[in-house]
Formats: sequence, C-alpha cells, structure tokens
Amino acid sequence: MAMDSGWVTTLLPVRLYDELEVEIANSIPQRAVRDFKDWRLCYSEKFVMPKITMHFRGADVEWKHENAFVRVNQDYECLVMDNGFHIYGGVAQVNYLVGFDVTRKTVSFKSAEI
Repeated sequence: MAMDSGWVTTLLPVRLYDELEVEIANSIPQRAVRDFKDWRLCYSEKFVMPKITMHFRGADVEWKHENAFVRVNQDYECLVMDNGFHIYGGVAQVNYLVGFDVTRKTVSFKSAEI
C-alpha cells in the first residue's frame, strides 16, 4: 500500500472496500445517505463512528472520527475512502506522526494528539 499524504482519500481494493463500507454502515444506526455527489457513504445526523483499525505488518493504527469522515458541506459528513488503487491517504494520517525507515522498509505511526 502506498502512503500518500497529498492524496486525500484512502483507496482500498474493491472487495475490501465494499465489505468495510457495509460493516461501517451496519454499525451506525443513523440513516446513511448514499452516493451524495462523489461521496459513497454520508450521514446528515451526528453519529458515533465504529472502531476502525488498519493493520500493517508491525503496526495497528486505530482511526478516530477525523481519520475516516470529513464534513463536505453544512449538511453531510462522508466517508473518506473509496475503492481503487491501494493508497493510505492524507486524511487517514491526520493527528499521526508517520515515520518512514527506507533502510528497513518500514513505516511507523505515533499519535500526535495532546
């Protein structure tokens, strides 16, 4: 998976994304808004985000609300993921210090929350 802080969304393989979207939607009791503009999963009411953990070799990164959803206008918050290439986008990296060790070919994550 490529790490790209300049790419906003996280892109996952089609099947993985589809399964994750269903799990997220099933975990949030509020009614989902589907396919709002270019966003596939949105909500117009406040909600509690389910636990999402991204698993990497040697690192598990637990996402907070701001790593998975973004307010796209005054009415909707939408999931900042889609299917496509394998990219760990910039929103997923919010409030994390991301370290790259090119010699060991590893990535590390440290929470930057105070």
